[in-house]
Amino acid sequence: AFMNRSTCYLIIEEAELCLHDCVEALKILGGKAHVLDIIISTPMRAKIYIRMATAYCQLGGQNNLKLSLAKLQNASTVDPNNDVINADIARIEQSIGAHEQKRNADTAFGHGLVEESIGLYNQAIAIDDTLLQAYSNRSAAFFVSTQYANCIKDCSFVLDALKKATHSMGI
Repeated sequence: AFMNRSTCYLIIEEAELCLHDCVEALKILGGKAHVLDIIISTPMRAKIYIRMATAYCQLGGQNNLKLSLAKLQNASTVDPNNDVINADIARIEQSIGAHEQKRNADTAFGHGLVEESIGLYNQAIAIDDTLLQAYSNRSAAFFVSTQYANCIKDCSFVLDALKKATHSMGI
């Protein structure tokens, strides 16, 4: 029941409630001692970790991406030959790298190193071209460096992406 409800919470984007149900399901599985229970619980445990990873991704932010990665690594430990899990791990690692590069760019921009920050934002975007914060922050750097056409291009890209996201959510 916890597993099924956690899936429903993911669908309606109630990530914190999903995480709660996943923790409860893991507690129940942790109490199993019979061999048959362990055989049955292994695929369930992998599914729970995957749901938790997805919930952390829904919450967003670099710290939650790292938590998502940890849960996917747990799932990979339970199901080491699962190519989908391993591909998701690679994708999350890539996204974390892009966030770290964006953070470096933010620091450079904060120190007045505008051209350097633009280069670092470019690197972050090259790693993950869906990282809207990198485009948005790069637009500010373009503005400061009087590259107004590039500023407008980045702002327009972000606005279009947000418009598509709100339409897909029915907003």
